[in-house]
Amino acid sequence: MADDATKDYQAQARSRILLQYRQSPKLLAFVDALMAPVQNIDSTLLGVGPLDDLDVAAGVNLATTADLVGQRRELVNGNVVDDAELRVLAKARITRNTAHATGPELIAILATVFAAPIILSDYGGMAIGYAIGRVVTSDEAAILNSGAGGTILARPMGVMVTQQFFNAAGDYFGFADTPGAKTFGELNAAAPPGGPFSEIF
Repeated sequence: MADDATKDYQAQARSRILLQYRQSPKLLAFVDALMAPVQNIDSTLLGVGPLDDLDVAAGVNLATTADLVGQRRELVNGNVVDDAELRVLAKARITRNTAHATGPELIAILATVFAAPIILSDYGGMAIGYAIGRVVTSDEAAILNSGAGGTILARPMGVMVTQQFFNAAGDYFGFADTPGAKTFGELNAAAPPGGPFSEIF
């Protein structure tokens, strides 16, 4: 594909002219005129492939491609995602559509969408849960719970799935290197920096 994209039909045609005629302006103009539509057709055909490539497509083409895999641009909360967000959601939707809802697949889908540490817990008794290691926006919460086309997660049949995430920046517990998190406090301190959860350790 890369070789075809850089092919110059005009130069290729000129190189096949006999040496004694290569200085003829009329012949060169004739050959160039013949090759111009060929070059245009080739360039057009090379541009068709990327139109449905998630990494290249934009606007209506991207929305149409995403819709083919079940991901719409408008979320259930009424918000409309931009092209960058739609690419991420469409890729996650493709993974969901081909997944068997195994633990590693659930983690892969969540990691694709949230770009954050994901913890998956198996509680036994047909129940699992996951935790997302960062603040989740209202759009992201909508994607998790009932995004356009259904939840972005592959749901294991008959298994209860619980979720844990934070939706208030600067008001959740975490280690010192977690951006925006409150860290461990000291026992009996007037205002533990970690909030109500910091004293349970």
